[in-house]
Amino acid sequence: MIRMIAASEKNADLNIFLQQLKDTNCSYELGIEYGKITNLYVRVPDDGNWGKVWFGRIFGSKVISYIQTTYRPRIVDGKFIYDYNEEDE
Repeated sequence: MIRMIAASEKNADLNIFLQQLKDTNCSYELGIEYGKITNLYVRVPDDGNWGKVWFGRIFGSKVISYIQTTYRPRIVDGKFIYDYNEEDE
């Protein structure tokens, strides 16, 4: 079974993942629609190695430069998956 995570839900695995992002100098935004988390936008400091970017965006200015990637967090068979891909089914 696959389900979205409710914004009001206290999901320990999601919270651990978000803390790991902060601990590694990444920032994030959660996209929420109808009370469910639909997307997780992660910004990683740009190290100039764009070869590792498969899908995403690269932002840069005099002040800051980062790579943004979009993930789709879901609960799949009771387990937290930070980047669920429907096409893999």
